[in-house]
Amino acid sequence: MPKFLRTLPPSDEDRQLYTPVSPGDEWAVPGSFAYAGVDPASLPDSLQASFAHCFLGIDSFAHASVVEVAEIDQAELDGLRLQLALAMVQRLGAPGLGAALPVAEDEIAYALSLAVLPVGTQLLLEREWRDGDIQENVHRLQPAPNPLDHSQLRMFGSDPEHEP
Repeated sequence: MPKFLRTLPPSDEDRQLYTPVSPGDEWAVPGSFAYAGVDPASLPDSLQASFAHCFLGIDSFAHASVVEVAEIDQAELDGLRLQLALAMVQRLGAPGLGAALPVAEDEIAYALSLAVLPVGTQLLLEREWRDGDIQENVHRLQPAPNPLDHSQLRMFGSDPEHEP
């Protein structure tokens, strides 16, 4: 089964920082195409933060700071290409499906290349303008170490009840 990027539910901090914020549990792409030709300095603060740190939910066209790798049905994956291209036309003003579909296919391919990691792997995105181009770095979110299970600890020392 193929794997793709899925948004996680937003944290309280996400709701304050990013506008609009993805509701979570939707397929996502990095979404840098949404900023093509835009001067990042002209963006409002909330969109500057989204530009710098967020993936783009395909259903909501809203921002998510964390995605995870998840399995996706092939038919659903095939439908994402057209869904993303239609959103580019309707939301970003792409001149038509003929122009939007190749960009959507490239973005889907890029997301698929990120989703080669194990299911459940969480990813963060850093994006910046450098030398007139958008530069992206995707990082794996390291899970917190497992808490120590104290029930498995054995105490060594003297026990007054069992002393000889």
